[in-house]
Amino acid sequence: MDHIEPGAWWEHMELVNFTFPSYNFTLGGVWAPFLVKHEPEEPGSPNMKLHMDQLHELWVSTMNHYDVVVFSGAYWLYRPSIYYMNNHNVTLVDPDDPAYPQTLTAMKLVWKNVFDHVLSSYNGTFVFRTLSISHFESSSWDHGGTCNKTQPNLMFVDQNNMVLEWQHNEVYRIQRDAFAKAVEENEKRGDGHLRFRLLDVTSNTLLRPDAHPGIYRIQKSSDMRYDCLHWCLPGPMDTWNQLLLADPQIMCS
Repeated sequence: MDHIEPGAWWEHMELVNFTFPSYNFTLGGVWAPFLVKHEPEEPGSPNMKLHMDQLHELWVSTMNHYDVVVFSGAYWLYRPSIYYMNNHNVTLVDPDDPAYPQTLTAMKLVWKNVFDHVLSSYNGTFVFRTLSISHFESSSWDHGGTCNKTQPNLMFVDQNNMVLEWQHNEVYRIQRDAFAKAVEENEKRGDGHLRFRLLDVTSNTLLRPDAHPGIYRIQKSSDMRYDCLHWCLPGPMDTWNQLLLADPQIMCS
């Protein structure tokens, strides 16, 4: 590594670039977990105000600095949230299913707006990474959920016939549908500048209940909780990198 730009990630977290001049290569990371503008409901509150019609300015303003961008996002949208449109508090209703959970309706809207912006404003290679599977057993992360597996699931997974928990399945379907619509729209335009690639890690991570940190992380001994969402390194994320590097459309971008 030849240079780290001012503003170390552990101080600012929102944007960091690692530059390798001898390779004419820059690796950047942008932290915009909701992909839309957001702020706490009030200082210290866990509830977030999400402005569904305003994309997060950081990724919008920096996306065109990169020839290839990799986007992901899902679990942060499960945080307790209050939704805004035109700066007014609204209830999000899916026109196809009024009983559909508001959180998932928000996810649909976020990805539609993201892809609409990409289609109109980006001319590089857009890689969309699908949902990675969490493996909480018995309960959720905040109610004693655990993940004690020490071996991967040794089974064949057909991406078209995966058996997922309902919530995981809905998120995966929302993501795949949004991606497919964007690809179709891009093909109609036919200018060839914007390229879409799908990095489907859902089946890959479904097989790895053994690859989470579990309790082996920095936390208070008085409040030990399992992390069955994030991943150990080395681990499944190394496979994701290998898939990216093996794609000639990405490497030639």
